[in-house]
Amino acid sequence: KHIIADVEMIGYWAAKDGEVRLNVQESKTQQADALYVEYRASNLPWLKVAAENAIDKTLLEQRVLSWITDSEVQKANKDLFDVFQKLEKAIEKFQTALKEAHVNVELTGG
Repeated sequence: KHIIADVEMIGYWAAKDGEVRLNVQESKTQQADALYVEYRASNLPWLKVAAENAIDKTLLEQRVLSWITDSEVQKANKDLFDVFQKLEKAIEKFQTALKEAHVNVELTGG
């Protein structure tokens, strides 16, 4: 679950800032008689596999980077960023209108 949300977030911020921030960490853990490799990014667990099924960290980063930098994905992320900006402006206008309405109610004693 974390890997999907994190990749979406990285893609969104890449669309916003024009910079992909991807840093995958790899660690090994022992549980009972099994050795596992865990991959993390943004301090979130992405993937935990038995050591014999581990993949190269660089390969994982390259694969995720290819998803984020895909032209259709970049366009979708840019569109999403633009919609969020419009939404933020609409919310600001709405908040201003609410404050003005509140002041008008107070002035009229209603």
